[in-house]
Amino acid sequence: MKKITAVLAAVLTSVMLVGCGSSGHKEEAYIRDNGGAYTSSKDANFAYDEGMMFESPSNASYSDSYEGKTAYSREASTGTSSDVTDTTVISESETGTTRKVIKTANLKVETLEFDNFINGLKADIDVYGGYIERSNVSGNNIYSTTTRSAQFTIRIPQDKIDGFLGCIGNYGTVTSTNYNEDDVTLQYVDVESRIRTLQTEQKTLLGLLEKAEYINDVIELEARLSQVNYDIESYTSRLRTYDNQITYSSVTVNVVEVTRITPTVKEPVKEQTLGERIAVEFKEYMNDLWEGIQDFIVWIITHIVGLIIWAIIIIVAIILIRRSLKKKKAEKAAAAAEAAVKQAAYAEHLAKINNTNETDMGNKE
Repeated sequence: MKKITAVLAAVLTSVMLVGCGSSGHKEEAYIRDNGGAYTSSKDANFAYDEGMMFESPSNASYSDSYEGKTAYSREASTGTSSDVTDTTVISESETGTTRKVIKTANLKVETLEFDNFINGLKADIDVYGGYIERSNVSGNNIYSTTTRSAQFTIRIPQDKIDGFLGCIGNYGTVTSTNYNEDDVTLQYVDVESRIRTLQTEQKTLLGLLEKAEYINDVIELEARLSQVNYDIESYTSRLRTYDNQITYSSVTVNVVEVTRITPTVKEPVKEQTLGERIAVEFKEYMNDLWEGIQDFIVWIITHIVGLIIWAIIIIVAIILIRRSLKKKKAEKAAAAAEAAVKQAAYAEHLAKINNTNETDMGNKE
């Protein structure tokens, strides 16, 4: 068991040396300059964080070459370290791989003809061999009072993205464009290097597992082998994600249906005179006022039936209330008149009785 443990420790040590390389390069990263080459800088930390990528350990250097060609660390193969004071430029031919670039674009578009824009956009997507990854269209129902809008996340082959972006302006007015190129060559090569290192360790562990005689050795080897397999699958998944992002560029298009296109400045802005500013502001005010009047007229026409119904209900209610008030008033007047008649009859009756009594008293006398 001690022999197996010692062998396993030696294997892990050798693998770590191969994967990590020289300790003197633990702060070294490579930065691409404007000419497309890669410059070594000891002060850079290239750890790539995109919500899914790994964080490079502090002692990481690139001893493995891409596809068996030139290594990134010149001293990693010997395991020695030295202070790097010069600046090393590494071109694409020296790295042994083409640049790995993730291209993304975000556009905001206004259009007077929403349906034509959507149809034209989808046709261009098919022409350029892309596909719609996500889409969201709003305001497209009879209950909506606002103009329509849509957002599309489109995937286009990287070598065709420039042509596709040029076609979007054929169907609408592009008011904003945001274009980005993210060079992930170093991260891509590092993932490949880690996969090869883990695969080497995997083969070694499998060989040791076949020769293991004690149950404790088997358990220890299988535990490490399980972790290695998991790491290989994880890095392979990240590599596939990189390949997808590199092969198909992501284009986000936000389109809004408008009644008036926002003016785009194609010439240097000139200072306006007071009269020009007043004319522009007055024109904008009149346009807004006219749009407000149109919206009010449209609202009145579309709601005229409901307004008529409510007007009839209100008029009928007013008539009924007035009739009820008049009826109550008439009843009160009739009741008052009847009471007055009864009171007068009673008074007359009393008067007759008094007269009769006075006559009887006179006769007796």
